[in-house]
Amino acid sequence: MSFASQTSLAVISLILLVPRAALAQKIAPDPPEDGLFQQIFKRPQSPQGNQRLTVSWSIDGQFKGRIPILLEASSRSKIRINSTILFDNLKEVARSEVLDKLQAGLDREKNIAIDLLRENGLKAIFDDRKLELFIEVPPAQRKVNVLSSQSGDPDAANAILPSQFSGYLTVRGGEKFIFANEGNSSKTARQPLNLNIDTAFNWKGWVLEGNLSFVERASSEWKRGDFRIVHDDIDRARTYAIGDLGVPTVGYQLSKPLLGLSIARNYSLQPYLITRPVSQYEFFLENPSTVEVYVNGKLLQTLQLKAGQQDIRNLTLSSGVNDVQLVITDNVGRVQRLDFSNAIASSLLAPNAQQFAYILGFPSITSGNSTSYDFTSPTIFAAYRQGINNTLSMGGYLQADHRQQIIGIEGALATTLGNISWDTALSNVEQLGLGLAARLGYEFIKSGKTNPLEQSFGFTLEHRSTNFLSSNLSSNLSNNLSSKSSSSLKLTNPSQLDFTANYRQKLFWEITSGLNFRGSPRIPVEDARCGLKAIDNPREFRLLEIAYTH
Repeated sequence: MSFASQTSLAVISLILLVPRAALAQKIAPDPPEDGLFQQIFKRPQSPQGNQRLTVSWSIDGQFKGRIPILLEASSRSKIRINSTILFDNLKEVARSEVLDKLQAGLDREKNIAIDLLRENGLKAIFDDRKLELFIEVPPAQRKVNVLSSQSGDPDAANAILPSQFSGYLTVRGGEKFIFANEGNSSKTARQPLNLNIDTAFNWKGWVLEGNLSFVERASSEWKRGDFRIVHDDIDRARTYAIGDLGVPTVGYQLSKPLLGLSIARNYSLQPYLITRPVSQYEFFLENPSTVEVYVNGKLLQTLQLKAGQQDIRNLTLSSGVNDVQLVITDNVGRVQRLDFSNAIASSLLAPNAQQFAYILGFPSITSGNSTSYDFTSPTIFAAYRQGINNTLSMGGYLQADHRQQIIGIEGALATTLGNISWDTALSNVEQLGLGLAARLGYEFIKSGKTNPLEQSFGFTLEHRSTNFLSSNLSSNLSNNLSSKSSSSLKLTNPSQLDFTANYRQKLFWEITSGLNFRGSPRIPVEDARCGLKAIDNPREFRLLEIAYTH
């Protein structure tokens, strides 16, 4: 009896504990969907028709705010999203071709179906219980991430603009005193006073520049320098000038000061603009990674990049052949190395970048302290260059008046085997006829571990025909052709071939050595009768040149 009683009591105690635990942990059941909808939106859910809602949304885990959607009555999972807000945010991360396909699939109300996002490689999830939209752009669908080591803000050019009226006046002067002892007395002699005045005044973007000089007790004490009016068009990177002009020359053009009008491309007005070829290195990252950029064996920068297509450009490279290595370490420790070789020439322009200068005027003639102009000889200067691609730039130039003309073409090509440049010109001089000149240059420079001795070499080969007009002959010919217009002038210098070569390398520490060679059979010099005579010129050979650089 005793044992049975104890067993009954144990069973009864278990039965009594069960209802107490259930009452303590009682959980209310989830409300039905209709009740949840009415609880959130304060109205019952319509059994028929589509629902227009505004929900929270994010891209790649970044909260973007709220976006209108259209909830279809047939299925809670099929929604249409407002395309305006969606595209404004997707264009920052998604590839343009993906956006084009999405744009083509818009409905009449400019909404886009969530299924269309998925069909084009985007991950899109709509939580119909929390009313949240999640969009993720996989690495393969992300736009190229462009990283530039040199960047600028176009708005910075207008950060501080000049006043409507501004200017400056600078006066420099000097005077010498000579003290001399003559016998038992001393004598002081004051030398003439010298002054130089530079000035510039700006009025609404038009600048008057001028220069004057003063020499006391001179036959003409005051001398007028160059005066011009200059206007800079920042948006077009152009400079306009009228007045006394200093003419920039290209190739075989002759330098002549002119009174005239000029228009020229001036990239210094847009310092943020990159006008040289862009060094561009594209690669794909499957995972977030650390990228170390080495240029010629030296660490240039370290980047933390997300997964996706990457484009590193505008690295600081030197003229010649450059070795670029990218060391990529992803988020799980895998290391990958990418090697590139890039050839750079200092004279190259970026593709479609243009340089030009067009000048029309009359030659300036300076005699003593006076300046006059030859209005009987209108002169035109023109030069134009353009980048064809990242390794090739070409251009042409023209200089002409009624007595002499020069026309030429020039270019530069960068290759991994060396940089090549050329310049060919044709001249025509009154009563002397046509002349030809051509120059070919080659240069090989390579930096980095593959060239530890920093060896470089190059050569220039130039030919000028008998009647070619060069800068050291132009003044004599121009001054004498008019006085000998009725007689035939002949130049006695033979065709000339000029060859120069150089070689340099590092010896040890920071000491370099070089060899230079120049050979030219004859060099023309001035003749008393305004023609020329030729003299033998011995070959120049510099055996060894040692320099220390630090």
